[in-house]
This record gives sequence, C-alpha cells and structure tokens, in this order.
Amino acid sequence: TIRSSAGQLAAHIDSDDDVDLCRFLGLLVGDGSYSKTHVSLSISETEIDEFACAVVEKFGLTAKKKIDKRTGKAWSRSFTRSTKTTYFSA
Repeated sequence: TIRSSAGQLAAHIDSDDDVDLCRFLGLLVGDGSYSKTHVSLSISETEIDEFACAVVEKFGLTAKKKIDKRTGKAWSRSFTRSTKTTYFSA
C-alpha cells in the first residue's frame, strides 16, 4: 500500500510491473510532459534513464535521447510509438 504524507492517497500494488508503472508515472508528473503522440522526460541520471527506457519498452515505445548542449549532462527522452496512431489523450 502506498500512502501520501497527508494520508489521502492509498493504492494496493500487486506486482513489480505495478511498482515500475507507479515510479514511471511519478517521473512523468515530476519531470515530464505528454501529448497525443509522445511522452517526454527530463533526465539527469543514468539510472533513471535506464529505468525509463526499460519501462516504456514494455509498452512498445521507442526512445530518442536529446543532450543539453549547454551542460552536456542533463538530457531529455522522448518516447513514441513507431506508428502514427494516437495512444494518449491530452
């Protein structure tokens, strides 16, 4: 069970896939955006990048990496389906 600090949110997690999805959604809410065609995350740690790529692979998405030219460290990942079909509703 996951609870917020205010105790207002409670969810039962049945599997590791559910935990991964919850973690990915947390990354999306905190450092991401989405549209009808893609999901994007701002990423600055290799561990998070590897995790995000592994999770979206389960959904059949492909990843594109963009490095911040100013810092050379922070980057963003854009995840899209290989087809033109809309899967997300904004």
